[in-house]
Amino acid sequence: MPTESPTTLTQFTNTPTESPTFDTINTATNAPTSYPLPQRVLVGYYPQWAIYRENGRRYDISDIPTSIGLTHLNYAFINVEEGICKAYDANAESVNLPEMAALRTANPGLKIMASLGGWTLSAGFSTAAATPESRATLVESCLYLVERDGFDGIDLDWEYPGKAGNTNDFTAADKDNFTLLLKAFRTR
Repeated sequence: MPTESPTTLTQFTNTPTESPTFDTINTATNAPTSYPLPQRVLVGYYPQWAIYRENGRRYDISDIPTSIGLTHLNYAFINVEEGICKAYDANAESVNLPEMAALRTANPGLKIMASLGGWTLSAGFSTAAATPESRATLVESCLYLVERDGFDGIDLDWEYPGKAGNTNDFTAADKDNFTLLLKAFRTR
């Protein structure tokens, strides 16, 4: 005779008088456990090439409407080139990085992340993530870039581990290597 295993049901609750919670109910014991939800996160991407748009479409970092409650800004994109984290466009950085510093001064709670890769710049990920040594080199170079350019962290936008994207090389080992790359970032 088959036995039914316990099921976990989850639900979000939010009433006007309480903070939102994530509730877990174990149906074997019918015992609810509540965990507070993290505060709301609102992330925006700023494409570094927005300064080159023409015909009234140029968009500078100073144009970002932080009054909407933006908590994180991902600066897109940083290249993975020759196994290291590398600025993609020095001219754009010369305009954008000072504006980014001013944005941070005006909004000290805003986290600004360097977004690594993207559709066009994911070509180097597979090689950079392939070995413990290459992962360590990539991580160290990214941490250097974060410190040098005033970012709060890294957003990894590998398109796509183990699959073809726009320009990326890939191997069957990418999925496992991506996990190992994440671990390498977290342990630093």
